Amino acid sequence: MKRILRIIGIGRKQSLTGLAAWLILLIPLTGLTYSALSFNFQYIDDPTGGFASRGWLNSSSLFQTNILAALNEWGERIDSNETIVVDVVSDFGIARAGGTFTFGRFLGTAPGGEAIWEPGPLTRILTGNNPGESSFGFDVKLSFNPTFVENTYWFDPQPELRIDPVQSNKGDLISVVMHEFGHGLGMAGNRSFSAGNYGQINGSFMSLYDSLTYFGGNGNPLAPGGSPNPMFFSGPVAAAAHGSDVPVTFVAQGAFLASQNFYHLSTCQGTDGLDGSLMNGCAIPNGERIPLTDVDLAIFEDQGYPMAAVPIIPGDFNGDGLINGADLALWEIGYGTTSGAVAMDGDADFDEDVDGADFLIWQEGSTASPFVAAASVPEPSTIAHVAIGIACVQFCCHVSPRTGFRGPNG
Repeated sequence: MKRILRIIGIGRKQSLTGLAAWLILLIPLTGLTYSALSFNFQYIDDPTGGFASRGWLNSSSLFQTNILAALNEWGERIDSNETIVVDVVSDFGIARAGGTFTFGRFLGTAPGGEAIWEPGPLTRILTGNNPGESSFGFDVKLSFNPTFVENTYWFDPQPELRIDPVQSNKGDLISVVMHEFGHGLGMAGNRSFSAGNYGQINGSFMSLYDSLTYFGGNGNPLAPGGSPNPMFFSGPVAAAAHGSDVPVTFVAQGAFLASQNFYHLSTCQGTDGLDGSLMNGCAIPNGERIPLTDVDLAIFEDQGYPMAAVPIIPGDFNGDGLINGADLALWEIGYGTTSGAVAMDGDADFDEDVDGADFLIWQEGSTASPFVAAASVPEPSTIAHVAIGIACVQFCCHVSPRTGFRGPNG
């Protein structure tokens, strides 16, 4: 018998009121607030008690607090007061973890005659209601294989602060959950993984994301010789953020990354600069946190998500409206960059490098513990660049891509 636990997770409203006086001088938008999503969690256990036996039905468990922290990372970026219904499901039938969504509104008909459906979470945000949730009971479903999650991922002991180093031989659970929630917000669809119509829309309907992707070459998934054509996401915001239409993962059927096709970013050839994006189809490296990038966010803005206009605060390297240990972690990773650095790399003074001056700006505005904030500027030899040289990775596999979302036919 399945166990169901309902928990309300409140999204955070960020405020710039109360920042240090020097910061207010730099940013005249004092008192600025923006809306953030809230979440209604339904934890659904499997008949064997995969969640319960690990204590994961407890709202204070690291499993649940890490999931809430992950979704708040998204919630802070979306300007809405709506509450998203999220099912978190124990499922030993999947290899790792997965994210999916229910359908929302019918948007129109594609040139090929397929019906285009809006992701249910977006429909709720824009209209206050999601027909798919009425039919299936959720806006977004996150599924986890408890054994794999327990053995493979690192649970952040302070998920709201994000200041502890990720265990070097494990993947970061929060990054994984953020990735799967991205699929649940709409980066999924109805393309076929079957031979004969590989890459084609499978049936009479597609997701909004599907409608914004296309194949290069002769316009078909496969070239005349059978090799895969390049695939792209064509949204204008994403194209502006990337500098061109955004490459989408698409490799030959049966190839190593074939399970990542269609609904992830990057060709995974190391040439497009997208292999470090949250929604990449290449790898989530052990020992690292994977942040939301501008291109990640643009994919969802192109679908119609109202994105929060968060001002750039010197020292707030992850753009969450706070200056704390999570930002210090990004500075540590970027320390020593001598050109082309941006805020997410740890550049607080906008001179395109990451050095001690940026640390001092972070320190001045930090809300982290006094011990952390008072730490001396590390020398290059002491910077913990644990990411360098790490060979072990966790590849981004999720719930069967053949059923990327719950469409109108169930």
